[in-house]
Amino acid sequence: MGVEKNSVVTQKLVRLWHAPIGQLKPRSCPMSIPVEVLEVEVLNLPPAERSRLLDRLLASLDPNPEWEEAWAQEIDRREADIAAGRATWLAGEEVVARLRASLK
Repeated sequence: MGVEKNSVVTQKLVRLWHAPIGQLKPRSCPMSIPVEVLEVEVLNLPPAERSRLLDRLLASLDPNPEWEEAWAQEIDRREADIAAGRATWLAGEEVVARLRASLK
């Protein structure tokens, strides 16, 4: 299944994409898009836009206070390790390369 980058679906997605988060409600889209088409369209987006979409999708899920607290504590621990010199920052590209190498 091929979907053109300048398709009507893409144009409508871009308009929705740039709408303020508070303006859109679930299922407020006036059209129905098959998930397979939506997936192709999203995967054709540049990485930065896919990342933004992912952030919005994750933010739309019901928050889990226990999970959020656990991650807040983990972030604090990691920042303390970096500040104390027990850990260092790594470039995202290096992290991804290490992960890919470990999966081979």
